[in-house]
Amino acid sequence: MPNNPSSINLLRDNDVSSLRSFGNALLIIGKALLIIVGIVAIIAFAYRFTLEQKLNTLSSEIKQKQNVLLTLKSDEDKYRNLQNRISLAATFSEKADKTNRIIKDVEALVPENVTLSSLSLSDKKVSINIETSSISSLSDLIKAMQNYKNTQSVSINSIQNKESVGLNVAMVITLK
Repeated sequence: MPNNPSSINLLRDNDVSSLRSFGNALLIIGKALLIIVGIVAIIAFAYRFTLEQKLNTLSSEIKQKQNVLLTLKSDEDKYRNLQNRISLAATFSEKADKTNRIIKDVEALVPENVTLSSLSLSDKKVSINIETSSISSLSDLIKAMQNYKNTQSVSINSIQNKESVGLNVAMVITLK
């Protein structure tokens, strides 16, 4: 038997070398893809690691700020309570100033020979009882009340003639 076994090759030598070249090219491309995928995986791992560090840092900062806020909450509650009380006091002060101004204005409008026996003030009404001996003084008082800047209307509820004092008049002034 001969030393060289005979082989049957149906492909031409060009075809075998081109097939080998194609296989080698596929092998190189496959290796390159494996290297690229490995690099992408390493980059993704490193990026994930940095994101986890940022998350941990932000979480600890949030916890610190929450602790600060919890510490300051009682002071904030006291401050808000004080602000509400100051606002309420300012509202009462404004109402008291308005009430005092209206009372002083009504007293100033009463002529000298008219006696103011009672005065009551509600939100929009002033009720007064007066005593006078002169009808002209009563007329002057009514005109003064009608010309008062905050008056919407003046109504007389009752007029009584008393011998000891003269006229006793109850009137209501409706305010704007």
